[in-house]
Amino acid sequence: MKKISLYIPVYNHRQYLKKCLDSVLIQTYPVDEIILIDDGSSGNLEKIASNYPVKIITHKKNKGIAAARNTALKNAKNNLLASLDADTAASPNWLENLIKQIKRKNVAGAGGRLIETNKKGLANKWRDVHMRQSWGDKTLKNPPFLYGNNCLYKKEILKKMGGYNNKYKTNYEDYAISKKIMKSKYQLIYTPSAKAYHYRKDTVTTVLTAFWRWIFFQYPQPVTMSCLIKKIIRNFRLSLSFFARDASSANFNLLFLDLFMGFYHSWLDYNFYKTKKK
Repeated sequence: MKKISLYIPVYNHRQYLKKCLDSVLIQTYPVDEIILIDDGSSGNLEKIASNYPVKIITHKKNKGIAAARNTALKNAKNNLLASLDADTAASPNWLENLIKQIKRKNVAGAGGRLIETNKKGLANKWRDVHMRQSWGDKTLKNPPFLYGNNCLYKKEILKKMGGYNNKYKTNYEDYAISKKIMKSKYQLIYTPSAKAYHYRKDTVTTVLTAFWRWIFFQYPQPVTMSCLIKKIIRNFRLSLSFFARDASSANFNLLFLDLFMGFYHSWLDYNFYKTKKK
């Protein structure tokens, strides 16, 4: 039986961490090593972690999700490296289903299906519709990318790719490494049988801020006025496309938030622009 190291990047999601760790301990395929990457969280994780067989590695300040993953990559002792986000919990056979897919020689990684547990309220419903982290009900070879919230990789291949790009501090690191791996002729597998559950709860502002961070690196960063104007135009185009999609799907309760997103994201971009201009 091949040994697995599992890491959990943690940045101010302590309220969900116990549920996450409990799910790791009941896996049908045992985890040999559990690492918590404390990425500059406020408060002390040791009180929660003291009841679990975990190793804590602390960043004195927040470095971002890619840096947290690279810290795990550097410090994990086993070649198979699994990850769970701190606000998720895995089903008992999650790891068992992932390892079935990664046994083949040319497969570099496998990812599972994330299921939203909180869908009540406008913000949580909007997240479930527009921030869904799943590729559906069928197993896929080389999906668009593997989401980083619940996956299993061969560490040697991640290192061969040079690890994660540290510039991706809020998101997009999973997309970038997936594309790099597939371009190098390795395969990635998405398997919906490896289920994990997302326990995040949002408000209107937290979900829109999270989505802004999600897509931040997909577009030029607004560091010049012309770039800011282009980004604002993209914001409203995306806002209107969501509005049209929700209207056609009869998700009428989401329409206000679709429109508000264009204004709110433009406000966030403007504040980012002001910060960079100082």
